[in-house]
Amino acid sequence: MTVTFNTASILSWYSAKEGTASPAATSTGSSTTAQPPTPPWQSKVASAQPSALATAVLNGQSFINPSATKLSVTNGTTTQNANYKNLFALYQGVTALSQLASQASASTVTASQLTSLQTAFNSGLTQLKTFLASAPFTGLTVDQGAVSASDTATVTQPHETDTYQTGVVFTGSLSSEVPSLQGNVAFSVAVKGAGGKVTNVGFNLDDLGATPRTLPNVISYLNSQLKAAGLTTRFSDVRIPATAQTVTSGGKTYTIPAGADSFALKITGTSSEQLTFTAPSSTPSVTVAQTSGVTTPTEKLVGNTVTTVPATDTQVLTTLSVGTSSSATATSQITNKTLAAVTTGAVAQAAGPDGSVYTLSTDAGKGPDGKALPGPQDVVLTKYDSAGQVQYTRTLGSPGSATGYSIAVSPDGGTVAITGAVTGSLTPSDGTIKTGQSDTFVASYNASTGDNNWITRAGTPNGNDNPTGVAFGANGAIYVAGDTSAAFSGQSLKGAQDGFIQAFSAKGVASAAQEFGSGGVTTVGGIAVSGSNVTVASTENGSAVVRTFGVTGTDTLTASNVRSLGSLDGGSVAGVTVNADGSIIVAGSTHNAALSAGTITSAYTGGREAFVASLAANGQPSGSDTLAYYSPGGNATTTTVTASGGQVYIAGQVAGPPNAASNGQPSNEGFVAAINTATGQSTWSSQLVGTAGQDLPTSISVNPTGSSVLNALGLPNGTINYIPSTSLVDNTTLIVGDSFSVQVGSGAATKITISATDTLQTLATKINTASGNYLSATVLPTTTGSRLTIKPANQNANVSLLSGPSGADALGPLGITAGAITDAVTSKATVSKNSNVTVAPYGLGLSSNLNLSNSTTISQAQKQLAQAQSVLKSIYIDMTTNAPRVARSIAEVCRARGVAMLDAPVSGRPPGMTIMVGGDEVTFTTY
Repeated sequence: MTVTFNTASILSWYSAKEGTASPAATSTGSSTTAQPPTPPWQSKVASAQPSALATAVLNGQSFINPSATKLSVTNGTTTQNANYKNLFALYQGVTALSQLASQASASTVTASQLTSLQTAFNSGLTQLKTFLASAPFTGLTVDQGAVSASDTATVTQPHETDTYQTGVVFTGSLSSEVPSLQGNVAFSVAVKGAGGKVTNVGFNLDDLGATPRTLPNVISYLNSQLKAAGLTTRFSDVRIPATAQTVTSGGKTYTIPAGADSFALKITGTSSEQLTFTAPSSTPSVTVAQTSGVTTPTEKLVGNTVTTVPATDTQVLTTLSVGTSSSATATSQITNKTLAAVTTGAVAQAAGPDGSVYTLSTDAGKGPDGKALPGPQDVVLTKYDSAGQVQYTRTLGSPGSATGYSIAVSPDGGTVAITGAVTGSLTPSDGTIKTGQSDTFVASYNASTGDNNWITRAGTPNGNDNPTGVAFGANGAIYVAGDTSAAFSGQSLKGAQDGFIQAFSAKGVASAAQEFGSGGVTTVGGIAVSGSNVTVASTENGSAVVRTFGVTGTDTLTASNVRSLGSLDGGSVAGVTVNADGSIIVAGSTHNAALSAGTITSAYTGGREAFVASLAANGQPSGSDTLAYYSPGGNATTTTVTASGGQVYIAGQVAGPPNAASNGQPSNEGFVAAINTATGQSTWSSQLVGTAGQDLPTSISVNPTGSSVLNALGLPNGTINYIPSTSLVDNTTLIVGDSFSVQVGSGAATKITISATDTLQTLATKINTASGNYLSATVLPTTTGSRLTIKPANQNANVSLLSGPSGADALGPLGITAGAITDAVTSKATVSKNSNVTVAPYGLGLSSNLNLSNSTTISQAQKQLAQAQSVLKSIYIDMTTNAPRVARSIAEVCRARGVAMLDAPVSGRPPGMTIMVGGDEVTFTTY
């Protein structure tokens, strides 16, 4: 098949296919174009005032205003001139965004200035998105994001694995006996089948008789018991190869050869066999969250040179077995986990009735799974089983800056509540933002699945609020207490900083807050519920104060008793909890040897000591009130308290002398202790030694049955859940209300909003429907989980994915690139040989989550905006290319399509260019 074209026809055809406007050409045989207008990047005025655009938009001028754009010449057609105006206005808008980013990167920028720049930047991105969504160009398409033939989300939907792997249970040779499995090792598992039938299987390693208790022999025995019971679940071992380590000492680096390999146990089962492990006897275990290491850089003299030693702090979660002796004893460590490096904030924690441990942390930049957070820092909820294995991780997903402070588990173990402070947006629909001001947030989660039940924002109209405690009451009500620098509605500020208490219904509806204080600075140490009383313990003007509030109805609070325990003489209240008998426990640190908290059962000995006060449930003085002082061996600061089984557990920090580990600085070890309030005696204690001699416990929880023979096998005391959540909200940083839009061609965009029940499968259906089935979104399994892939449904498809509003975009958390998805990316090239753009439509390559929140995101914004400016310059080159360049561009088309092009005569025709396309011979010939 031979096709001939006139040169003008070639240009017209190619321009139409390329989506570019052909420049005007003469018919004299030597085609030329009309003089194009001067672009803004060549303007002397623009280059003389590099920040003029940023100044203008900060003063309220629109980022993109084609009607105000002046062309140096208007020799083109009406359509061409309109395209030039839109292109130049778009370039001005992108340049203004770039200038804002440059100002934000300056070392002298203040926090308030950065806030103003960020606000203007967000407004500019919104204007750019709206402008491009209106399809402003004729004959060409420009997309905010990338242009691709397909896109695959980076997030995965986890598969059901039906496996459970323990931590390390043994290090050594498989032919050696396992020391921890000697002696009396007996436990059982209840296996619930698909029909509800429960099969109980007992294990007792005494059954092995004289057979050595090596790991392979023990596994063989366990599997024989399971097989005899007719079950398919089996145990196996997992080898964890040892690795060489490097250490630095005396300025030299040494390599320590790899030691013996370690081994873990692996359970391979099926969802139709639900396993619940129990042990015949157990003792409590204590989990302590702590900051280990130096939190700020220090200086060290090496020879005659002062060197800077960087900060070494990490967040560590340690579980200890509590001894049963009546005197302080040593402990055995069950698990010790260093949390992800992105975990920058102190960890709060609470224990569930099944022995699960729930932690609340603050992460910066990325979540613990490495996925980017929607804001500069976010709150992370993690559930661990009693063996220390992660069950799920959930991020709050706030677009603003969120910090977690406190966590609680409902008495029935079904619900987890978290609270903290947020600056900026909490949710996509959050309309209560006050610039630079922190407010309270409260969120409720299903404890089993991690599904979010609700999230609520509260706080004062014009001050900073920091909730430091949360507790459950009757009927699912949640009570929050904390500090504020302003007055709540209907309340008055008592001092420089007040305390507050506020109730939230089981559905998240906030009641009126009550504010309290003593005219100075009030710092709330915690909140606890005992029957129909809610107790708040605070440090008020240096004294320990206990306030009781009565509960009427489901969540109405009425202030009742106020009791001062006396001056703490430089100490502080660490927390409040409820003991097994309903008494209120208040703990802290003090120099006061005579606090007014009841009968002293363990006397003060000097320095700063911990104290534990046991008070009546209504907070009023009672003859049963007791006060115990505790010294871990030096000046002590109590940081956290909880109660379990009639014992009170406290943790804190004790100051010590400098040593080699602490780099010549005073050492600070952590301590944890169990106190019997009736006798005032410590029944158990342990030291916690951190990196560089520094350790600061931040929270504590107790599992009453956490220490048993199951620890030796790394097995949880409870039920193993194989089935992961498929919810997008659970598996990503998405939150309900996040959105993006789908636009077919230049038509109206269709918004897709994330719901609480959305999975990758339901999202694929939404995308296909919103695109009118011009897109084909499918979910396919991979080795790491199911992934969503989006492709054009046919060759005519040209669909754009538009990012959602700033702070509420769903594309970023999904790992989907905003931009056009079209087959044209594989079949079209640009007109100009000198163009930097190699695909059409044109994509600016601007991601949906650009922001100026920190130095990293500012740098990313600058790079992407510079690339977008380059793309816009290339579009100008393509719009002003002479007609004779068409022949060369056809060659580019061939290369882009991957087809052969031959310069050869064709019978009956003058010499021309022949393109072989799918077996057909297509020849372009000039006359």
